[in-house]
Amino acid sequence: MRLWAGRIGGTLVTITLVNFAAFLVHTSKIGGSTANGKRVEGRYYVGEHGRYTEVTERRWQAMRAHEVSVFMTHTLGALLGGALLTYAGRGGRQPQTPAEPGAAHRRAGPDDK
Repeated sequence: MRLWAGRIGGTLVTITLVNFAAFLVHTSKIGGSTANGKRVEGRYYVGEHGRYTEVTERRWQAMRAHEVSVFMTHTLGALLGGALLTYAGRGGRQPQTPAEPGAAHRRAGPDDK
């Protein structure tokens, strides 16, 4: 169970990082994001640092969808992925119980008969 938790958690964190990197590339390629952009009289703009770039409605909608996906994957990756990785990490070693006296095995040496 902990093995699968680690795999799923690791996958969620990886997806989060890849999606964020894709978002950075996407915003730099088109000149900004819709969160910083605006819609004015049927025209669509993405914005970055106070500069606006006009884009098509279709591109604006695609950027908006990507922003929502980043928000969702960051939430899932950080909370659920992190929790699963933490859970998986706790199962690595079982606490050892003290052995009963005389229960230890030892190898027979040359002095043993």
